[in-house]
Amino acid sequence: MNKEMIDIFVYFGLTEKESKVLALIIEFKSVPAINFEASLQMRQPEVSVAIKSLQAKGWVRNGDKIKTGIMLRTGNSYELADSFETIIHNIHSNIKVNHIENIIKIKRLNTIRRGLLYV
Repeated sequence: MNKEMIDIFVYFGLTEKESKVLALIIEFKSVPAINFEASLQMRQPEVSVAIKSLQAKGWVRNGDKIKTGIMLRTGNSYELADSFETIIHNIHSNIKVNHIENIIKIKRLNTIRRGLLYV
């Protein structure tokens, strides 16, 4: 997971937990609910709060049901509800864009995202 991306999301007002969840979904496209806790070293209630907040923003949605573990239980996965570019546009429209530092951070997010596409 990209620490710089998380730091930039925090800079723009997301909580650290929201930022971690969003960065993980951006990196892996679709993340089974069970994977958040282990990947992010967060407790399930913390993950749930972060996901609900990102869903309220319209950035994350429930993905397909998946089979988890040996017992073949069905669990949720989560994915972006909109494109990365739309999320960045939403962040961009909620900040003072005339501040040069903000513009640099937005450009850096786009650069990081392009780098993730080639990994």
